[in-house]
Amino acid sequence: MMTMMHASRVVGAVAVVATVLTASVRAIGPTPLPDVKLTTLEGKAGSTAMLPKDGHWLIVYVRPGCAPCSAVLAAAAAHQQPLGQQLVVIVAAAPAEGATKLVADRPELADASWFVDADGSFGKALDVHEAPVILGVAGRTIQWSVAGVLSGGTRTRSVMASWVEKGL
Repeated sequence: MMTMMHASRVVGAVAVVATVLTASVRAIGPTPLPDVKLTTLEGKAGSTAMLPKDGHWLIVYVRPGCAPCSAVLAAAAAHQQPLGQQLVVIVAAAPAEGATKLVADRPELADASWFVDADGSFGKALDVHEAPVILGVAGRTIQWSVAGVLSGGTRTRSVMASWVEKGL
């Protein structure tokens, strides 16, 4: 017979397993932001040198048509204070039209910086095999990454807010 204490441990273990299976949090140590090509939504060539140089900010790496990517963008959009310039969205290997549709679907993220990883060089440089990926960046150094979606939009939003507001 299972006691209440055993039942709560089982439920807690299931929640931890579900979170781990849904997202993979990885401290990647201070890793310099790679210098790779990116394209603006207007089709102009650029590179990661165009990204912010100071402060705590986020890179969200997404693919068009990816449901978990939409969930991460929704979590960013639901942040109480707009992330604005502290959010960079890089759309993986998509024509600019796919990225433009993502922007149109999330007008509340219009202040974010949006780029296209047209040749996949950003994803290759960071060994990204799936989307979405959230990267916590301090200055020009990647401090941590989350691959996938944390269980529930509230946790994803909390991780994003803690990083941009407090550097945690």
